[in-house]
Amino acid sequence: MNNTTCPRIPRHLNLNNNHYIHTGPAKGFGGHTFVRAADGHLHTFYIARVLRTGPQFSLVIVDGTALPTLRVGNASVSNGLNVGDMLLVYPKLGEIPTAQLWTKLDAPAPANAMNKPAIRQGSGVVETVFATGGGLISCIETKGRIYFGSSDIAVKPRVNALVRFFLEPSATRGLVAKSVTVV
Repeated sequence: MNNTTCPRIPRHLNLNNNHYIHTGPAKGFGGHTFVRAADGHLHTFYIARVLRTGPQFSLVIVDGTALPTLRVGNASVSNGLNVGDMLLVYPKLGEIPTAQLWTKLDAPAPANAMNKPAIRQGSGVVETVFATGGGLISCIETKGRIYFGSSDIAVKPRVNALVRFFLEPSATRGLVAKSVTVV
């Protein structure tokens, strides 16, 4: 699954009266590590897609891994799962591979909504300048903080300098400022 189809991973899960906190990507491909708050035990959850639903159980598959098709008990009846829905599952491998813990994930945002900012050009005040030459701008239009890198500026601006820039999406930082110029 690529980033344009992956749903957002929740920071906190409450499953079977246990609280789980997302700690980041797992060592295995496609996995996400969660720590159980009660005892610190680590669990690796995977994003799975519903293949088939039925009155007793549903079948899900974890794309891009060697995990087999997993069985999710009573999923279709109690939670209204449909074919193609995305789940976050904790697999239990055995004679009949099952999803021991699971939760339904929200649908991903459309790719065009994530990749196109509402404002293409902006202005703001330099808040912070890092030693590396990059920094943070307090954007007037979005009322938020925008990152700029050292390669995106011609002259290193000073703190409180008024600047203009173009906004571009970044996979790791959200919106970033490009072609920053001091006004």
